[in-house]
Amino acid sequence: MTTQQAHSRFIRTPLARAIQYSLLASCLAGLPATALAQQEAGQSAAAQQRYSIEAGRLDTALNRFAVSAGIEIAFDATLTAGKQTAGLQGNYGINEGLERLLAGTDLAPVRSADGSYRLEILNERAAQNLETVSVYGTLPARYEGRYADSSLRIPKDIIDVPRTIDVIPEQFLLDQQAREMADAFRLSPNVVVADGYGGTREHSLIRGFNRNDNFYRNGVPFSHESRIDPATIDNVQLIKGPVADIGRMSPGGIVNIETKQPQFQREHSISTTFDEHGQRRGTIDLTGPVGESQNLAYRITGSLEDSETFRDTNVDRQFLSSALLWQGDSGASVGFNHEYSKDRREIDRGLITLPAGDLRRRLADVPFDTRFDGNIPNERNSEYHLAELDVVIPLADSAWEIDNKLFYSRETGEDLRAEVISVGADVSSELTGDTLIRRVGANQDRMRTYKFARSQLIGEIDTAIPMRVAMGVEYREFSHEWRYLSGNPQIGGTVSSPDSFTLINDLDSPSSEQFYDVSQKSHGVFSATELSLTDAVTLDLGLRYEISESSYHNDNYLTGSTSDIDSGSSSKLTKGLGLVWETMPGLNLYFSL
Repeated sequence: MTTQQAHSRFIRTPLARAIQYSLLASCLAGLPATALAQQEAGQSAAAQQRYSIEAGRLDTALNRFAVSAGIEIAFDATLTAGKQTAGLQGNYGINEGLERLLAGTDLAPVRSADGSYRLEILNERAAQNLETVSVYGTLPARYEGRYADSSLRIPKDIIDVPRTIDVIPEQFLLDQQAREMADAFRLSPNVVVADGYGGTREHSLIRGFNRNDNFYRNGVPFSHESRIDPATIDNVQLIKGPVADIGRMSPGGIVNIETKQPQFQREHSISTTFDEHGQRRGTIDLTGPVGESQNLAYRITGSLEDSETFRDTNVDRQFLSSALLWQGDSGASVGFNHEYSKDRREIDRGLITLPAGDLRRRLADVPFDTRFDGNIPNERNSEYHLAELDVVIPLADSAWEIDNKLFYSRETGEDLRAEVISVGADVSSELTGDTLIRRVGANQDRMRTYKFARSQLIGEIDTAIPMRVAMGVEYREFSHEWRYLSGNPQIGGTVSSPDSFTLINDLDSPSSEQFYDVSQKSHGVFSATELSLTDAVTLDLGLRYEISESSYHNDNYLTGSTSDIDSGSSSKLTKGLGLVWETMPGLNLYFSL
């Protein structure tokens, strides 16, 4: 049985240091925690924009339409229960679009004076003189997240997917003022936030499986070693369990982040947050058509942050995302997105553990804000650029299209840290039980690059057994190189008084200095097929054949030795099968392997 949560849209971004200081000054002047948000009035009911809503459940289609149009549609769930829609493709005004979505459902849209809509049964419409009731709040559509777009080959309602998918919408993140992905993961079961190199990069366990390559961005594996800024997130999709046509992935599942896209309705948002521990963060989100164009839209999101935590660690982050979307009248579209992030934060491993006998350990009995890195800066710097290009080409048959995606990212960084490698009782009876043994280490000249390309054909085949098909090819290339330095063990200080000993940065004469270069390439073909066996039973088939190769190079600068490993070429065929049975409207059972 599938479980779902919701969906949304809203944004932010940094524009310059000047904005940062003005935002921080506003905080100190006493602005409320969620400063100001402004939305322009939006489009009229007659203004047209492009919609691409698949045929299927009527309630899902109405929610997607409400989000795209920026309107509120109120209706009793019993009105849409069991009803289907033919979908909506093309440019329409709000009224015309709603009428087409509701065609053949015996329902009609009624527009209120405030611009919201409600549904009525056609044969029960009659003149009614009801007193107007005004309700103010967040649009319910911003909490809806029932549609999986980029995380699946064939976009569909997640209740029709034969696996468990949790969708966390942006509105949930806004409600809890999330500033890290870890805040989003707390909203989903089976996902645990791990150390993440002292809290400096994304690291999660899904269903107990620990892999650092389970993050995807708009359906693309996102290999990086820094934090993801929530300012760019439209929704987070957590897919539990393996998916055959995706390829290499953690057995526990993946995290797919859908980023905010340009919209043809103008929306502007600026906010600031701060707390008693020293958090100071400002975000901005701008979207709308370019000029008066009905074909070209933009989106700019970003954030500036200069924060502290209750453990006296500092975060200095700058993030900017800019995107353009062109949609042609024929259904063709071109989207381009560039992201830049610069993140400096302290590495914080937290408290240490001590021997407790019988091979057990206990947490050190010290204040929670105790630090063990002494006078060493203990910080990590990272900076990345990424670019993404999406091109959709409709074919002569409107049921088919070709989707193309190109993706490139480049990340650089370095870190310096002092860590506790053991305490006295762990290594020698001659040392006091709580004597610290620490070491200084660093990763320098780190660079990660990732290249991705995909082209796929998606469409429908109307036969005795209706089917939807997606097939295509993918190419992935990843490389990572860095220089590692490690100092000598330094004995001194205690668990309760770590600063009673002064640590020395001895990396000018390290005990280890090595260079690493790791790379991996793969290419393959895939297919995904959805067969509608009956009105209530759907069969999903997935297939992927992939060829990959990897290499490893190491230079030991102190000994002069070199090591090279080439895996050679290897291939892998993955297969998947899923069955979905709609027992009643809103309740599906599934089987998958």
